[in-house]
Amino acid sequence: MNQQWHNWNAQELRPRPQLLDATLSELAADPHLPSPTWEQALAWMKLGRELGIDHFELMTLSGLAEVESCCRWLDALAEEAPGETWVLSLQERCPWPDRLMKRLQRLGRPLEVRWIPDSPDPDLTNCRRLADLGVAVSLVIPNAHQLDPIRLHRWLMRARQAGVSVVEITGRGGAPWRSGIQAMLQFVKGIVVHERLRLTWSSDHGFGLALSQALEAWHSGADRLRCSLFGCGIQGNAPLELLLVNLDLDFPQPDKDLTCLAELCRFGEEAFDLEPGSEYPVFGRDAFRTATGVHAAAIVKALAQGKGDLADLVYSSVCASRLGLSQRIEVGPMSGKANLKFWLEEQGLAHDSRLMESMLSEVKQRAHVLTDLELIDLYHTLAA
Repeated sequence: MNQQWHNWNAQELRPRPQLLDATLSELAADPHLPSPTWEQALAWMKLGRELGIDHFELMTLSGLAEVESCCRWLDALAEEAPGETWVLSLQERCPWPDRLMKRLQRLGRPLEVRWIPDSPDPDLTNCRRLADLGVAVSLVIPNAHQLDPIRLHRWLMRARQAGVSVVEITGRGGAPWRSGIQAMLQFVKGIVVHERLRLTWSSDHGFGLALSQALEAWHSGADRLRCSLFGCGIQGNAPLELLLVNLDLDFPQPDKDLTCLAELCRFGEEAFDLEPGSEYPVFGRDAFRTATGVHAAAIVKALAQGKGDLADLVYSSVCASRLGLSQRIEVGPMSGKANLKFWLEEQGLAHDSRLMESMLSEVKQRAHVLTDLELIDLYHTLAA
């Protein structure tokens, strides 16, 4: 008897989305964070390119001061990073001097302007002027989830008539839940595909759901996701590094090197003064750190058998070594011999069972996980 089996788990995934990294732009706009220099911007884009980031948003132009600064940046970056694809955000209220128009004409390389309206019925004349210059224009539709289908359809039709090539749907100020994102983007996608527009999604941290909303938007038809390192920004964004981790889980590419992702995060901490917090997923201090005996015993056993990949996945859903990180075994009151033995061998310190028992007895009297310095002092005290 012939039987035909159907794989219910088989699901055709959407193509990997493009990423619009807004870290530089958000840092420049946030008065509480240091504005990046163009040297830092170059170093940042170099790391981002290695990780497959497609577009970098340089800054938001809202006044003449930002326009003058943008012109200087474009001159410096054009010499140092030819061929890069840059994005500039432009507020509708921003003056549009001829100098910047001429600068865009002379640039002679891919450029995209992200146009942000300030009113519910904006004048899109400048969008048409930019499109006539050969500049790709992305029209931001703020609070799209608060629009009814007729008004949203009108926005999309006006965007097409103005020469816009990308439409950005934002979920600011109370973004919809999963079913709402699915319904809204399916409606929008049906129109933009017919009008040959691309679709970008951006959300904020208003409800702490920026990451899940971005991933749901991708599954629902978004071609590109706007994000920033650790979700930084005045209103927040989807976190860039966690998006890359989740996309790697959905699209495993063993030949793609993600070890510089940890380097990217360290660069952001040092150069941009961004601190993710010890409890932050994947890249926080506590992400791959354990002082529990049973956890350490399983990790040490896998390492002893030469199974580094297994050690990474014993108590983690993400492989630490693939991201340039490593498992950390520490010693505290809930630790066992496996923790202490691993730590002593890692430090290259001689030990025997008697010394280990004495150290564990002392450690269990403490109310916290001991630092390396505390353990070294304890070791030398008991070994003397």
